[in-house]
Amino acid sequence: NDEQVKIRGYRVELGEIAAAIVNQQGVQNAVVIDVPAPQGKALAAYLVAEPTLELTELKLALSAALPEYMVPSHFTLIEHIPLTGNGKLDRKALPAPELQADNLYVAPRNALETQLCEIWQQVLGLEQVGIEDNFFSIGGDSISAIRLMNACNKALDLNIPISALFEHTHIAAIVDNLETLSVDIEIKADSGSQQEQTNSMRI
Repeated sequence: NDEQVKIRGYRVELGEIAAAIVNQQGVQNAVVIDVPAPQGKALAAYLVAEPTLELTELKLALSAALPEYMVPSHFTLIEHIPLTGNGKLDRKALPAPELQADNLYVAPRNALETQLCEIWQQVLGLEQVGIEDNFFSIGGDSISAIRLMNACNKALDLNIPISALFEHTHIAAIVDNLETLSVDIEIKADSGSQQEQTNSMRI
């Protein structure tokens, strides 16, 4: 089935995503296809829309309507949907996916971010990773997320849970929230120590 693809371990219906996009204000027509990504596949949306359409607002609306893995990584505005003589989508006639502003490279601001960028590059097999790059948009999945956090925790002597990567999907957000994440870890560790002391007292 051409309409069903596997993205980051999830089976998704391309038609369902396209329908969600068309439901948004200012969009007249849309198609969604899978495109090669550094690891696996990514989703690219092509839409016929009013010139006033704001892609940032569209992505926010889709994020509220769809699971994160179903929100396309690329959005490209086109004048019409190209069709073959049989009335089917002509994929070859579609332009290459456009990178949005939030996909542009943002360099690390300090030594910690530089180290994290290098680890992300190694795990994902990429030549360059910026601090604003979304882990899942550049080829990451649940399996590589485990490898990534293990590598980060080992290199930086931390104990950040994998769930943090799903909440903070880019390096800048992880670093900005590192103190909070570390505090949470310390609190849990302290609670464990207190529990051990309580158990010892009971004995």
